[in-house]
Amino acid sequence: MSSAPSLRSLTCAELILVDLGQPDRDSLLRIIAERIAEVRDLAPVPILNGLLNRERLGSTALGGEVALPHTRSDQVQSSTVAIAVFPEAIDYGGTPVRAVFAVVSPARDPSQNLQCLAAISRWVQKDGAVDQLVAMPTPAAVLELIQDS
Repeated sequence: MSSAPSLRSLTCAELILVDLGQPDRDSLLRIIAERIAEVRDLAPVPILNGLLNRERLGSTALGGEVALPHTRSDQVQSSTVAIAVFPEAIDYGGTPVRAVFAVVSPARDPSQNLQCLAAISRWVQKDGAVDQLVAMPTPAAVLELIQDS
């Protein structure tokens, strides 16, 4: 397996959501699926269904106020990450969360999913990373923060 990609290489400003209010988990996943679909020219329903089905298997809230919903899809050739940040924690299926990293990876290449999850896990484990992330007021500021990841 090749080394994990950088977090910055997996996202773009259009996939960073900073002003969403306080949605519940399922509403947030719908917003994320629609945004990924819009930005990557995909059908949103399969993405949403994949994310929701993954949550039904068990919450993707990791602790440390981070959630990592993920799915694999035949619609994508390379992995994509959307990031949603909340200065005040939202209720993510019973767990308080301030940062959500949603991953959509190619169904035909499971290693890409694992590499993305590894890149995100490494980044969020950095001391103070989540606090810094949720303090960023704009998508551009979030991209600048994760640039060196």
